Amino acid sequence: MPYHHDSLFMNAVFECWRRRLAQYWRTVLSIAAGLTLVLAGRATPVRVDHVDPSEVERQLDSNVIATRQRSEATRIVLHREKAIGAL
Repeated sequence: MPYHHDSLFMNAVFECWRRRLAQYWRTVLSIAAGLTLVLAGRATPVRVDHVDPSEVERQLDSNVIATRQRSEATRIVLHREKAIGAL
């Protein structure tokens, strides 16, 4: 005949194992997150292309009248306002 104490003991054992597994998975996830951050930190964040300074100056000083082309910022705004086809 099982005693009431047996179920209390089993509940205590189950709780102990549940805590150990939770701690184990917390550790595994912490290590995985740390490794992900380290690997992401080592990656090159941007790509840089060297351009002639006179070309950069021409692009910065250009306008729609001189080049007959809309700037990227203008195209973005027109697209956002859904007016790109109107012009």
